[in-house]
Amino acid sequence: MLMRNRLLLLQVGILLFALAGCDHTGHGPGASDFKQENKPDNLKALFQEMHKARTGNDTKRVAALTRGLLPDESRVRKALRDDAPADAVNQIVTLIKSLPASDETSLARLFAADPANTEVQVHGATTEEIGAYAAGSVAYNEFPGGAQRLANQILRPNMTFYEVEYLKPGADAGMKYHLFFWDGTQWTMLGPIWRALR
Repeated sequence: MLMRNRLLLLQVGILLFALAGCDHTGHGPGASDFKQENKPDNLKALFQEMHKARTGNDTKRVAALTRGLLPDESRVRKALRDDAPADAVNQIVTLIKSLPASDETSLARLFAADPANTEVQVHGATTEEIGAYAAGSVAYNEFPGGAQRLANQILRPNMTFYEVEYLKPGADAGMKYHLFFWDGTQWTMLGPIWRALR
């Protein structure tokens, strides 16, 4: 009996050690130590960290931070209505899988911006605000028209989505990345998924 208990403890110890080397985000050991929180300033800080790593030629870190933003199907579904058509979900997942994630260098370029674009802005709006697209609103000023169609057809109600923008200091516009949301655990990007939907 004592031997069986020791064997069980050893097996549990091995399992815990194995679990410590990976995480539920798929980053792997030491890939990213950035602490994510459900706050717009945290999303902004994440992109500032990516810019810093990119300008410091730390491709491995940029790739790790980027990889965490790319969803699998279960994370995509968290941003979509429960009754989202299966073919639409498949089209979205296929588009996201087509993003260059095969190697660190390609992955690190996914959110590339001019090194002079050092300012990061984050613009948030709810599904309902994006769907209404009222003139002068954040949704109207910062989200592309394709996002309005998504909000009215497929995005989950009562969620907040964000546009992230890299700009040169003092500029009014820069390079934008689309439809980030908090998936309950971490930041996730849908991107320009309106391109996938017919």
